Amino acid sequence: MFQIIYNIITATFFAMWSIILTVITGKLSKVSPYHFDKQSEDNSFFNICNDKFKKINYPSNVSENCKIAIIRDFIDHLTEDKNFASNVNTVKFPIFNGKEIIGNSNLHSVISKSLNEYIK
Repeated sequence: MFQIIYNIITATFFAMWSIILTVITGKLSKVSPYHFDKQSEDNSFFNICNDKFKKINYPSNVSENCKIAIIRDFIDHLTEDKNFASNVNTVKFPIFNGKEIIGNSNLHSVISKSLNEYIK
């Protein structure tokens, strides 16, 4: 019974505050009352209309396509970084067919293969 009363009061207060902030900022609320209540570690009443807030602090709320694009961009950045590449380019990663080594691979292809397996 108390949970129902709490949920009604919280939702009503949050809806009113969301309307006020929508009028002030011109942006709709990006945080639901549920997420505001459950993930309130660094929430403030002024951040509920901020797109950047949810995507930075809670990667689980970012779409899979966006995560993959960010990871691929970072992989490309690593391969272009001279400090990183100079240390790693000399390392050859063996390719196994189950019985023996059939070749070598570089870091970029190993990370890309791992990303493709992560995507599946």
